[in-house]
Amino acid sequence: MNEFLKTFFTPRQIEYEYISLDAEGIIVEFSQNVGRLSDCAEAVIPGNEISLSFPEIIGLESIFHQLIAGRISHFELKGISREIDVDSPLYFDIYILKNEQETYFDGDIIVLLDETTEWMIREQKYTQVYREYELSVSRLEQANHYINKIIHSMNDMLLITNSSGIITRLNKATQDILEYREDELLHESITNIFLDKFSESSFKLLDFLSGSSYSEQIEVECKTKTEREITVSFSCSRLTKSALDSQEFLWIGRDVTQQKKLELQLYQQLEQNRLLIEMTQRIRQSLSLENIIQTTVIEVRKLLKVEGVLCYRFSDENNGYILAHSFASNLIRQFQRASQDILIPNHFIPVLEQGIITRVDDFNRSHLAMSLRNFWSRFDINSELIIPIIPQDLPTQSASKNNLWGVLIAYQFHQNRRWEEWEILLLEQLTTPIAVAIQQAELYEKLKIGNQELEEMTITDHLTLVVNRQFFDEMLLKEWQRMRRESAPLSLILCDLDYFKRYNDTYGRLAGDACLQEIAQTLQKVGRRSGDLVARYDGEKFAILLPKTDLEGAVFVSEQICSRVRSLQIPNDNSEIGSDLTISVGVSSIIPEVPLVPKTLILRADQALHEAKINGGDRVFSAAN
Repeated sequence: MNEFLKTFFTPRQIEYEYISLDAEGIIVEFSQNVGRLSDCAEAVIPGNEISLSFPEIIGLESIFHQLIAGRISHFELKGISREIDVDSPLYFDIYILKNEQETYFDGDIIVLLDETTEWMIREQKYTQVYREYELSVSRLEQANHYINKIIHSMNDMLLITNSSGIITRLNKATQDILEYREDELLHESITNIFLDKFSESSFKLLDFLSGSSYSEQIEVECKTKTEREITVSFSCSRLTKSALDSQEFLWIGRDVTQQKKLELQLYQQLEQNRLLIEMTQRIRQSLSLENIIQTTVIEVRKLLKVEGVLCYRFSDENNGYILAHSFASNLIRQFQRASQDILIPNHFIPVLEQGIITRVDDFNRSHLAMSLRNFWSRFDINSELIIPIIPQDLPTQSASKNNLWGVLIAYQFHQNRRWEEWEILLLEQLTTPIAVAIQQAELYEKLKIGNQELEEMTITDHLTLVVNRQFFDEMLLKEWQRMRRESAPLSLILCDLDYFKRYNDTYGRLAGDACLQEIAQTLQKVGRRSGDLVARYDGEKFAILLPKTDLEGAVFVSEQICSRVRSLQIPNDNSEIGSDLTISVGVSSIIPEVPLVPKTLILRADQALHEAKINGGDRVFSAAN
C-alpha cells in the first residue's frame, strides 16, 4: 500500500503516512508511524473515530459524503501544527481522497498526512535570515552576501514584493523557471506571471496581501516568457510586523506542474477503472443477449459522449444486421437500410479480425470509397470508431469472419473528433467482458433451449405427444389450489374409447397406436383454451382439466368430444355400439374448498365415466355435485 502512495507522489519524493476510514469517519487501518502526527496517539486504533486523534477532521462529515458521491475529487487541510516540545514544532498537511482502489486499502476514505516540518522550518529560516539582515545594519554587507548565497542556491522560486505586489527582489531559480531575465521581472507586478487568481484585478492581490498572516499558502497557474503554463505552489509571508514599517512580502514557490499531471493521470485512471467496473457490472447483470447488447451500446455512448452507437452482428460472410442501437436523433431507419460494406468497409475487416479498434478522426482526410463518402456526407458524419467483438471458444457457426462476432460503431456527427488514447485503451479493456457476457448469454440460451426440450420430454407422453399422467397430477394440484384462492370452479373430463381392446385385437397394436395419436390431436382441438390441459391418463383413457369452467361448460365440451370422435369415422367392426370407434365421457365440476381434495374431482369424474359405459357408451354423464 505504501509503495502505491510513494508511486503517486514520487515527483515530490515524500513518504506519506495514511489512515483509511469508512464512510462515517471510523478508522479501518493506518500506517505504522501515523501516531506521531496525531493529537492523541493512543486514540489511533481501528474502530475509533478519527476526530479523537485528529480534531482538525471534526465537522468534515459532509466532505466525506461528497467524496464518496464523486462530487469532489479530494479535500486538503494545509499548515496543521503540533507542539512536540518548545523547540521542536511539527507541521503537516492533510489530503483526504475517496478510496477508488479497493485492491490497496480497506475503507471508503483515505487520509494522507504529509509532514511539512522541514519545509516550514526552512521558510521560517529564510524569513528569519531576511529579518536579521534588515535589523543588522552594522553587518549589512555580510548579511546581504549570505542571503544572496542562500536564495540563489535554492531550487525553489523566491520573490520579494512590496505591499502593492511589485517585485523588488528574486532569485536565480525564479529566472530559470519563468524563463525571464532578472531585469524583465524587477519592478513589475507579480500578477504579470499569474494566469488566474490575481490576474484579473490588482485589488484582489491587495486584499490578499493585506490579509496575509505569517504564512499564507496558495496554488496558482503561471505563464513563462515562452507562454508555457505551469502550476506553482506559493507560500507568502509578511516580512515586517509593524504597520509603521514599509510592508514587504516573501514569496517562495515550487513548480508542481509535473505532480499535478501525475495527480490528474491517477484521477483519470481511477475514474476510467470506476467506469469500466460499473459498465462491466451492468453488462453482466443479464444473461439475455438482447439486454446485454442494448446495455452495451447505451453505456458506450455515455462513455464516449457521442451522438450514436450501434451494434452490428455478422450472420455470414457478406451479411449481418443491426442488433442494437442508441442514437440522439431518429436516424436508425436510414442506417438499417445501409449495406454491410457501407457500415463496415471491407478493407477494415482484416484489421478488425485481429481485435484492433479502427478509427477515423476526420472524414475529409480519410481514404474512403465514394459510396461510403456519400453515406457519411448525407448524415454529416465526421468521425467514426469501430470496436471489434470477438468472443472466445464459441462454436464456429455462432460467428463468422474468423470469429469476428460483430462490431460496435460509434458515430460523431457535425464535427471532427480526435479519439483519445485513453478512450481506445478503455474500450479495449471493455471488449473482453462484453465478449465474455455474449459468450455466456449464448451458452445460457442453448442451455435454456436444452432444458426446455428436456422438460418437454419428461412431461410429454411419447406416443400421443400430449402431457403424461405425472404432469397432469402436478397441474391438478396447482389448479386446485389456485381455484380455491379464487373461489372459481374447476372441471375435469375423463374420456375412454369404447371397446378399444377389441380394436387392438382386430387391427393390431400399430393401428391402435395410430388411433390413440389421432384421438389425442382431436381432443387438443376441441374447445381448447390456453389454460386447459389435455393429458393421457391411462392406456386409452384421456383427461381434460378445465380451470374456471363450470359443469355446464364442461358438459358442452364433452358433447363436442363425442361428436368429433364420431366424425373421424374410424372403423371398429367388433364394437357393440356401431361400426365406427366411439368414446364415453365422464364429467365432474367442483369449486375447491375445505375439506374437499383433488382426488374428489377424479373420483366423481371416474364414477360418471363408469355410468356412461354401463349405459351403452358413446355418451356423456356428469357427476352430481
